[in-house]
Amino acid sequence: MAIRWLKQTDDGWIVTLDAAGLRRSLPSHMRLDWVGMAAGRDRFQVLEGIHLGTAGSLVSNSGLFSSNDPQLSAATVRFRDRVGGPATIDGVTYQKEILIEYASSAGTQSEGPFNAVGDQNNPIPIGTHVLQIPDFPHELGAPYSPFGTVWFRIGNTGDRYLHPGRISLGCATAQGSAWTRIYNAIIKRRGTSGNIGTLVAT
Repeated sequence: MAIRWLKQTDDGWIVTLDAAGLRRSLPSHMRLDWVGMAAGRDRFQVLEGIHLGTAGSLVSNSGLFSSNDPQLSAATVRFRDRVGGPATIDGVTYQKEILIEYASSAGTQSEGPFNAVGDQNNPIPIGTHVLQIPDFPHELGAPYSPFGTVWFRIGNTGDRYLHPGRISLGCATAQGSAWTRIYNAIIKRRGTSGNIGTLVAT
């Protein structure tokens, strides 16, 4: 087994081919098992995320593999009522906020809080939910950040995500201008081979 990780790119995705030769985007920092080269392509098996256990490939010598483990301890993303009450900015009322916590050698560290929007008619259930490794590019987020298409599914099924934007239809929607900071804070974090940690809704 030769473990590799996909490098950071400008938009957080690397386009690969799956076993059938179809294009498939994998997120930066994905953990892979490099198995060799054939027909001018580096072959690998995906070791985490929704494509766990599947085969894929990249053009040989792409420079997109790293042998240095970038992954960090799991994140706890707190989705809660905004301290100080709702705030309206550029026509959007942010009644929620996102606080990111993680363990380090110096103890528990945090980033944020960041303004966010929830759906009062379809709120995220109160409690702790897994926060998945990104699954595929979500083009609706593109206007908000270079990494706006990188969304994190809340829970194991369904269509609730942590993502950037201006409205929420049951998701945890972060202020677009904060998304690059949120992305950088959590993209390398891992709880298990399937998630980056948890989202705690209160």
